[in-house]
Parts: sequence; structure tokens; C-alpha cells
Amino acid sequence: MAEYTAVNLVAGVVGMGFLATGYVLVRREREALGLFALSVAVGAGLLFVAVTPDSFDYIATFLGLEFKTHAILVVANLVLFALVTYLLYRIGRLYDRLSRLNEEVGLLKAEFEDGEE
Repeated sequence: MAEYTAVNLVAGVVGMGFLATGYVLVRREREALGLFALSVAVGAGLLFVAVTPDSFDYIATFLGLEFKTHAILVVANLVLFALVTYLLYRIGRLYDRLSRLNEEVGLLKAEFEDGEE
């Protein structure tokens, strides 16, 4: 039988937090489908780990690792890599939008000043 600890409780609460964030994004009808999918995937993964703490034994065996702690580190690194990659992509898109907005404001300001003269 699986042994549950406080870590499982914290993982479950954090997983529910990610799922709630995804739900709020959908309710607010934002167009961030990538963010919704990412929050649901992370939340569901955390809930799965919270409910089945022995799952990392199977993951370690599948990956050919000797200890379950190594499997936890590998999976955590992969998840963090995916999150950082997604956030860097979003930052790049926001930077491009900000640059375009600055150009448009500059053009509108120049047009407005020309109209006053």
C-alpha cells in the first residue's frame, strides 16, 4: 500500500491550484489556450503524483534509473524546461507587440503634432 505524506497533500493542493487557474482562464474567455493546456497538464500531473506516490517507481524502471528520486528529478527538470520554454516564447511575443505599439504611438503622436501646426 502506498504511503502518503505531507508532500502528497502539498502536491495535491498545488495541482488543484493549477487546475483552478486553467478553469479561471476559460471562464474569463481569454485566448491563452496554450497557457490553459499547460496549467491543466501540470495540475493533472501533480494530482496524479499526489494520489499515486509509487508512480515514480514505475517511471524510474521505465527510464532505466536505479532510484525513484532520480526519476523525480528528471521529470521535474523536463517540466521546468517546458515551462521556461513556453514563458520565453510568450515574453518574445509580448516584446514584439510592445515594439509595434511603441511605433504606432510614435506615428500617431507625430501625426497629431503635425495636425496642430
